[in-house]
Amino acid sequence: MSGVPGLQEDCEALLGAFQEADTVRFERFAELWRERRFHTIFHGRMRALERNKITKKTLELAQQYFLPPYAFQIRVGALYLLYGLYNTQLCQPKIQIRIALKDWPEVQSFQRDLIDSQHYDAAYIFRTLRRARAFHFTAMPKLLNYRTKKKIQENECKEEFKDPSNRVSSLITNDVLEVQ
Repeated sequence: MSGVPGLQEDCEALLGAFQEADTVRFERFAELWRERRFHTIFHGRMRALERNKITKKTLELAQQYFLPPYAFQIRVGALYLLYGLYNTQLCQPKIQIRIALKDWPEVQSFQRDLIDSQHYDAAYIFRTLRRARAFHFTAMPKLLNYRTKKKIQENECKEEFKDPSNRVSSLITNDVLEVQ
């Protein structure tokens, strides 16, 4: 999925370490970000067009962890990851984070959960992204064009990042629920 080899593994390693830290505080995420030198992710010699493509792919990859079915802590980590990637990108004008309109109510619900849970640092990061106009509201999650592949790739979710409630509901089938 990503334009950079190993990017998905690096993002998953960062989010996994954040999940192991058992906190949703930005200070801890920032430490992990610096330890893994994520601030240099867009450095390197490349042309503007290639830089734009890589930035779009990177933001798209990070954005997938921001939406369900991932656990709350992974989603907060993905929010911090999006914030860091958005602010370290070298593109001018900045590439925005694509959010499909069908996903926006879920994002707003997540923001309310942040405030209700008193995770004000995460709520502040989200508000900062909104004020910077970092989100590009679109009809479809991915850009469609006439040369799209006929087979749509399914994003493989890392099982330990999934919300536990989703794992239980996936085990329940009609056969289990039928009363004899």
